[in-house]
Amino acid sequence: MRQTKHWIFLTMIIALLLTACGEEQQKGQISEADKLIEATQKTRKYTELLQVVDSLETIGSITSTKACYWRGYAYDKMKHQRLAEYYWKASLNAAAESTDPDEMTYYARSASRLANMLSVRGNYEEGLNISIPVVQKLESLDCDSTSDYLNILIYIGCCQEGLGTNEGNAEGFNKAYQRHMENIETYHNDLVYKDGITGLINITYNYIYAKKWQEALNWITRFGQVLSEYEQRLDADADYIDRQLARYDIYQAIALEGLGRSEEAAKAYEKFLTTQFSNTPKGRIDANDYLTTAHRWDEAAENYSSLNAMMGETPQNYSLENIESLVLKKYRTNLLAGRRDSAIQVAMDISNALGQAITKSKNIEKEELAVIVDNVEKMTEQEAQKNRKYQTLIVIGFVCLILCMTAFMVVRHRKAKQMEAQYEDLRYDYDRLEADTIVKEREDSELRIGQNIQQVMPPSLMPKHKHFDMWSAVKLGQIQGGGVMDFCLRNGKLFFCVGEATVEGVKASLLTTLVKAQFRTAAAFEPRPEKIMMAINSALAKNDEQGVGVRLFVGVLDINNGVLYFCNANHSAPLLVSNELHHLPVEQNVPIGERPNWKFEAQETTLLPGTMLFLNTDGLIKVKNAEHRVFNEKRMLGSALQAMKLDPRPKPFIDNMLDAVQHFAGDYEQRDDMSLLAIRYKGGAKLEQKADEEPEPETEVEPEVQPVVEPQQPEPEVFEAPQPIEEPKVYDEPEFYDEPEITIEDAEATEIL
Repeated sequence: MRQTKHWIFLTMIIALLLTACGEEQQKGQISEADKLIEATQKTRKYTELLQVVDSLETIGSITSTKACYWRGYAYDKMKHQRLAEYYWKASLNAAAESTDPDEMTYYARSASRLANMLSVRGNYEEGLNISIPVVQKLESLDCDSTSDYLNILIYIGCCQEGLGTNEGNAEGFNKAYQRHMENIETYHNDLVYKDGITGLINITYNYIYAKKWQEALNWITRFGQVLSEYEQRLDADADYIDRQLARYDIYQAIALEGLGRSEEAAKAYEKFLTTQFSNTPKGRIDANDYLTTAHRWDEAAENYSSLNAMMGETPQNYSLENIESLVLKKYRTNLLAGRRDSAIQVAMDISNALGQAITKSKNIEKEELAVIVDNVEKMTEQEAQKNRKYQTLIVIGFVCLILCMTAFMVVRHRKAKQMEAQYEDLRYDYDRLEADTIVKEREDSELRIGQNIQQVMPPSLMPKHKHFDMWSAVKLGQIQGGGVMDFCLRNGKLFFCVGEATVEGVKASLLTTLVKAQFRTAAAFEPRPEKIMMAINSALAKNDEQGVGVRLFVGVLDINNGVLYFCNANHSAPLLVSNELHHLPVEQNVPIGERPNWKFEAQETTLLPGTMLFLNTDGLIKVKNAEHRVFNEKRMLGSALQAMKLDPRPKPFIDNMLDAVQHFAGDYEQRDDMSLLAIRYKGGAKLEQKADEEPEPETEVEPEVQPVVEPQQPEPEVFEAPQPIEEPKVYDEPEFYDEPEITIEDAEATEIL
């Protein structure tokens, strides 16, 4: 027993001596390792940087905290955001229990870059959850004097601003600013000036993004003061100063325009144009932040011609990120500038690039997932290697305890088997979770892009005229973007269209947006519905892609005599509502966009005074309830008959239809959009004028009156004298559908935005 104690004591002495010698050698290795990493980083060869970091970590020259930081840095530069986030989080976890100053340096760097990424991405809550504990730990260890610590304070304020909570964000910004000013006063070198300028840029952009113009202007003033001090230095970087002066001028122009001080804003923008940076592709795109705020659409559209040069991509290689953040802005700017052909070309570029962008995103996600799994396996292998190394040292140091070590190895082996089994279970669960996450992220991304595309083309204002009443309603479903409804009043004629796309997702949003744009353009020049239909078809059917189109009904109502000219493209027939319900006889034709050069033919009928035309998309008859029963055509006709009897005017009629749908479906969430449009012809000018009276102007707006019961009108003429629809069973009256009443007057055609 005594001999065993002596052996243990001797082994401990030897281990302490080896450790003391190893620490001095390790310090030299760390210094050389940092130099090697810095030299590789300056070459911007990030794949080589990853190899260098892996090698240095394998031989123990750098810690896991530092290695994970540099891996995250390299992947961030290579646009692999998911891997960058993974390694920066791994760096934070590796240093969670450490208090070493060198470890805390890379701990703060990882937290700063991760907080910036999450803030830009809009993950404000996660950014706060990560940043606040890091700040508390750095302050407790007196490691709160670095620029990374100050940047974290700024990103915390940005996240709080993004969540709409103003608690502490201004205090954090002011604290970071004071610390930057103290560092400039103390060290007065190039690095602290640039750190301070970067911090002020982040704070200023945060307030500009939040449209808090006065606060932004205050921080722009501070930014200008620090930049002016730096400009006086003999060793100041001229190119850097030019870029920052350009940023100062454009920020000032945006803030002044937001405050309504347009003349001062224009002068600030003129100063921006004197910088060299304003002539670069990046400078032209940055200038658009002001030009779009000032509604100078032509200049902004011209600047967007430099977009591809700035991104380094061709339209065929657009990424999802660039489509969402930049290319959609280019489309909207060209549209608002009146450059219809350019806008259509951008939209086609987006449509052509979306498939490849989604595929590229999937491939990147697969590569990132493979790297993460491989990294987990390497970490497990490294841990196993360390364990085997320690076991070997124990065996060499304690030869006399071979029997005990044998027993220890048996137990260890059993534990390893259990850990391997648990690891396999964990890996299986992890793979399942990743697969589900990838699918959900893709669906969310497509839905977000579709919604952004729809927002580019806002709905038209509803016209109001004494010769007709109209009302519309749209109920959005889980899959948004597939519906089309638009209308305008021009030259005594009411132009309107209702339809839906035959596809779903982003492609549906693009199709319906193009249909709206083409309808508004064609309706401004063409008086005939078949001409409007053929113009829309020509714009959509260039690629002759079968099965991808839009079912559409286009109508033109002459409000003076009640003549309705219409053209149908495979859309369901509208209802004629008077004393009875009839389907308007229509030619089905083919959906627009499926066959180029299709000859659409117009039809016409005459609406008698008091007759109402009711149009709806298929989303109405596809409504389901919790029991998966479908609303269907028969229930729709029954609900329409009941709504007609309750009140035949457009708004009450649509309200009663929505009440019937709500009563049938309850709270069950619907998949498809539902669009309803009702137009009730009240009679032309000839019926109202007396022989000795002058006709009233067409654009006179009917005053608001209390609902009255319309007198019975003769049955309207139809093409083929269809049989009256049998009155279906009338259900109980549904609860009142509370929808705000909005009346927007528009005497002429709706303006195309």
